[in-house]
Amino acid sequence: MTQAIRALTGHARQFVEGWLNGLYRWDDIRLHELEPAPLRSGNRRAVNGKYIERITLVLGPFMLTLASTEVAPPVGLIELTDRRSGEVCSGPLDRTTWDKAAVFIKQRSKATCRP
Repeated sequence: MTQAIRALTGHARQFVEGWLNGLYRWDDIRLHELEPAPLRSGNRRAVNGKYIERITLVLGPFMLTLASTEVAPPVGLIELTDRRSGEVCSGPLDRTTWDKAAVFIKQRSKATCRP
């Protein structure tokens, strides 16, 4: 696992444990397998390490994808998809997008909760 993948995983964990406290627990999150990096032509070595610097997690009905600066320059990418409706919330890997993603999840979670 590369440092970038560890950092992205750390960002995701902080998001779940901080912004989504009470809605989801980190132990309930499912992490998709890492995607192997393409090989250089005529070579057995990958271009930038073994894996593409992108992680995808499943949080209930939501899919969260984080990409490093290598994959989505200049600051990385957050993409959150509501798998029920197909709606997407995305933006650069920064605090503003994390805030938008938290609101996106909380609004859609309230709409589906029944008293």
